[in-house]
Amino acid sequence: MVINQCSFEEEGLSPHHQIALILAELSEALHKKTRPNSIEIQVSVGVQFIAELSKVSALKLLVFNLVKCYYPNSNELPKITGVMGTRYYTSNDSELNLIRQSIQAFSLILAQVDDIQMSSFNQQEKSKRISENIIHLLKEEARLKTLQNPIKGATTLKIKSDEVAQESWTIFQEIEKEGGYSKILSSGRIQQWIKENNDSEVQRYKDKKQVLIGGNKYAKAVNGKIYFMEKQL
Repeated sequence: MVINQCSFEEEGLSPHHQIALILAELSEALHKKTRPNSIEIQVSVGVQFIAELSKVSALKLLVFNLVKCYYPNSNELPKITGVMGTRYYTSNDSELNLIRQSIQAFSLILAQVDDIQMSSFNQQEKSKRISENIIHLLKEEARLKTLQNPIKGATTLKIKSDEVAQESWTIFQEIEKEGGYSKILSSGRIQQWIKENNDSEVQRYKDKKQVLIGGNKYAKAVNGKIYFMEKQL
């Protein structure tokens, strides 16, 4: 079984809501007696390094706690696969996407996910291989694969991860009170959250309270035109 909420990341849903929905779908599966080790959770990450690392760390903690509620005497856990989201990629300056992938890969490796799913940084055939080599370079040449719990003791990350976990858990509990994942999926609430979260984020970029290189800052003109944001940004 695969739990994949990555499309919601692409549409602009907040990290807290993404985690809450993953937990709700996982809870529904565990309630049906699905074994934890037969489940794969695919979580998408963006390009804000601290936020993405905190998001994945919070998810891993909450998944562990939720599984223990159903299987207190088992060491089984779902496989967690990190997916490089493309929401913040720009088509008019694809080299920037390669740099963004380095940030994404670094955050996923430090978060110690079980697997990483790459995306191509542009439409060229060779780009997938170039992207995959980012992982190899970080794991092999930078020797990041040898690290054990690399973010342990990082106070700022611990505080941020705890904040994300608490807020995500609160939203998860609200979903459960409303009938669980299947009910919330058909209620229209998710699309409402997406619109609210996306509109808020777009406004922050328009006001330049957040920066997207090649988007709202240092943008590259193509045929005399500057593309502000893509993929609903």
